[in-house]
Amino acid sequence: MAATAAKQAEQVIPPKTLGEIPAGLIEPKAPKRCIYERINAVMRDVRGVGKNSENKHFKYKYAGHESVTDALRDAYAKHGIVRSATVLRYEITSPGTILLAVKVSWICTDEPTSRHEVEIPALQPSDRNDKGHDPMQIGKALSYAVKNAEFKVFALTGDDTPDAEDDDRGEYDHRSDEPSGARNLAVEYLGRFTEVRSTDELDALKKEIRANWAAVKTVQGIAERMVEAQRKAQQRLRERQSGED
Repeated sequence: MAATAAKQAEQVIPPKTLGEIPAGLIEPKAPKRCIYERINAVMRDVRGVGKNSENKHFKYKYAGHESVTDALRDAYAKHGIVRSATVLRYEITSPGTILLAVKVSWICTDEPTSRHEVEIPALQPSDRNDKGHDPMQIGKALSYAVKNAEFKVFALTGDDTPDAEDDDRGEYDHRSDEPSGARNLAVEYLGRFTEVRSTDELDALKKEIRANWAAVKTVQGIAERMVEAQRKAQQRLRERQSGED
């Protein structure tokens, strides 16, 4: 009996392979989170962006593109999100002004089919006195589009006014007492001159511009551009009326 017991004690039971372990004893893998769960996680980590940039002319601070990128970058890496931006198309809407259509995407790093995408426009006038195009315009417009998309998708607190690091002329928003988007307002008016379909619409546009001229005139060279846009609109309406007659 003693010999039998000793022999049994010497027997080594080999470990079971993973396939032999009962399923109930295997720790289940955590399910992959979809992009919206990860966006929600980023929102919990990043509430807002500090206003670290300053418009030197009007002495107000705002959250610039670099500040937004810096605030979100670590959260993107932590929660497995890749952000990309693609220029879908661009056009010249008026002399020196470029309009971009940008697609901004947030993609799960381990599940690329799970993604969220938005399309957002961005206008960028030229800073040159001759109204020529500047190679930096597309980069500035792209940065502005991405910044706006991130502010909205992640519901960030802070200031989402246009970037103006290099614009000492300042900007003024006719809808509030805060300096902000006179340049965008001016570009909007220039674009609307190309869309008027009657003298009544043209007169209404001119009246609106006069009411907000204190804001619009802060944009360098805008008076000459407004006069030229109005002249072309009047000529187009005359040609249209002549063709109808």
